[in-house]
Amino acid sequence: MKVLLFGILSEITKATEIEIADVLTVDDLKNRMYEKYPMLQNQQFFVAINHEKSIINEKIKPGDKIALLPAFAGG
Repeated sequence: MKVLLFGILSEITKATEIEIADVLTVDDLKNRMYEKYPMLQNQQFFVAINHEKSIINEKIKPGDKIALLPAFAGG
């Protein structure tokens, strides 16, 4: 599945888009990302599924659009 990365997350991974296989939940995805990119463990970020913020351990279905977004503040 294609995962889009933004901000500091794309700087750490040196990519704006990566392919990750065999993830079924948000937690699976995060764990896989931490294994491949240990520096992400020091970052707060959100996982969006189909343009909406995901919840802990939400299921990821084939065809879902996934993005990792750094924590941000508005004002």
